[in-house]
Amino acid sequence: EQLESTLQAMAARGELDAPFIDHLKWEMNEQVARGNSKLLHILQLVVQRACFAAEGTFSESSAAAHHLSAILQIHDRDMRRAYWERVVIRLPDAERAQFASAVCTVYADLGLRVQRGIDVDDALLRQIRLVRDELDEHFL
Repeated sequence: EQLESTLQAMAARGELDAPFIDHLKWEMNEQVARGNSKLLHILQLVVQRACFAAEGTFSESSAAAHHLSAILQIHDRDMRRAYWERVVIRLPDAERAQFASAVCTVYADLGLRVQRGIDVDDALLRQIRLVRDELDEHFL
């Protein structure tokens, strides 16, 4: 809660701008290069929350987007599985359905972009494919 309130205040002051996010991403790349997975996981959370705050999406109505964003940023299969089991599977039915819909919508949208020859981030495409496959495994 303290992280969200701090980031919301920063967003209100206009401090969550592109240079700030770029700096966080740079710091994440540094931690990847150093193999510092503990700090990397913390930074991933901060970047995710900062993006939500900058977009003003901390509302309950964005729960599906929040969970999709979170799971897309988890690259370790075991950690993603834990997120499925700890968070997604325990969501109320309506929220789980919204989450599943969000996964399928993003998956389909990226697939259409690829078919149309529009550049798509390869890492995002790989990750959404994994999440879509895991959706069948954990949800259906």
